[in-house]
Amino acid sequence: MVNNSNWLVKSLWLLGLCFDGAYLEAFRGAGGTVAHDAVRALSLIAIAMQGRRVFFLAAVFSHLALIIYFLPDGNYLSFIFILLNICWIFYELNDIYLSNKNKNIEFYKLLPFKISISFFYIFAGIHKLNYGFIGEFSCTKFLNEAFHHTYFLPKISDPIAVTGLGIFSALAQISLGFFILTRRPFFVSALICFLIQIPLGIRFVSFSLAMISITLLLLPNAFKESLQNQLSSTFQKWTFQRPYLWHLAFVLLVIMTSHEALNLHLFFNHWKWHRRAIAVTWLIIIVPIFLFFIKNLFNKYKKSEELIPEKSGLLKFQSVVLSTFLGIICFIQGSGPYTGLGTSYAFNMFSNLRTEDQSNHLFIGRDTFRILPFLDNQVEVISMKPHLPRVEALPGWKVTLWTLMWAARDFKNAGGTSLEISMLHENGTVTHHKNFLNEIKDPKYKWEKWSRKFVRHLAIPPKGHDLCRN
Repeated sequence: MVNNSNWLVKSLWLLGLCFDGAYLEAFRGAGGTVAHDAVRALSLIAIAMQGRRVFFLAAVFSHLALIIYFLPDGNYLSFIFILLNICWIFYELNDIYLSNKNKNIEFYKLLPFKISISFFYIFAGIHKLNYGFIGEFSCTKFLNEAFHHTYFLPKISDPIAVTGLGIFSALAQISLGFFILTRRPFFVSALICFLIQIPLGIRFVSFSLAMISITLLLLPNAFKESLQNQLSSTFQKWTFQRPYLWHLAFVLLVIMTSHEALNLHLFFNHWKWHRRAIAVTWLIIIVPIFLFFIKNLFNKYKKSEELIPEKSGLLKFQSVVLSTFLGIICFIQGSGPYTGLGTSYAFNMFSNLRTEDQSNHLFIGRDTFRILPFLDNQVEVISMKPHLPRVEALPGWKVTLWTLMWAARDFKNAGGTSLEISMLHENGTVTHHKNFLNEIKDPKYKWEKWSRKFVRHLAIPPKGHDLCRN
């Protein structure tokens, strides 16, 4: 049997973090390849060591530092992974302190984690209540067709059914967010999360691994121990008393997805077959976990000794302070598309929400809560020499002037001397700049440089664009 009561959730969490093609993939363009590979190797060592605390904390600290260092070169998962890594560190450090007193923390009662994950799901659902997600030419339809062509899943053609599926998806995420905030054990929330993430994981493995890991973590300790011991015993039988062989499935999943480094998509001869192989590996790992989860729902388990955080003065103070901080940060970021702060890192992945020049939300208008200027002044880049990262120069696509200014600042700080650019403004005028760098002023305050790391804007597609931006 495995003595570490959280070996499974730690392995799934680290696997989700080091998954190639997710948030770390964006760092390759920012010079992060070596750092990325080093942190991935450290994560695999921690998985092989079954989540032992020293290796696990080293991997989590490394991921957290790497994400923050390379921001804003991330994607829609970067910010939520920052918050959840902070919660992991909070949990592990308190667990070290309490383990000396022979006490356990019931993780599902710790507010910081619940606040972060509940805000994530609530805002993710709210953002999806827009015509770009539930309309006839919407993100729901795009994703359904992608799943159909790649994984042979049923295709939904009826516009009413597409709209219904989109609304159901949004409401399910909102409901899950509120369920997580309840003080009861996490069984209902865990079941909902499994039902949402297992099919999504067929395509978005990294995100689903992370969310299912957190779902399992929030279960009572005794339930987790029972689940993990049954999994361990079963896999020992399946692998001829060599449980480490099952860990090779985790490693296999990482290798399968390292398509850029290993060119596995060439081996499979077609990208679709590569994705299908990844999906099969995902199901091999996650379906047994889900089946044992269902089995344990109907079994009685012995209640373990626990420390209730609300009755521990030091832990309560830490929990309240961190929860308040994370709650404020989550609300600021999650409401960013409506307040005018930003459209990325706002938990709005694959929602197709548009609030920059117009609002496609069912209930919230463009100016309903707009109090910040970051999303104002969009421009269409007609030509640019040389091309800057994070600046779309496609016909009809726009970027905010704030994004363009910061991209030019980065280029100048990296040693760039000349940037010729032509742009179309909102009022219809076209301006040509022989050297745009001469018109850029350095930020006045240091906080502006830090704000840039956590404020990011998605490119603005042409009206009627029916693809799914994230």
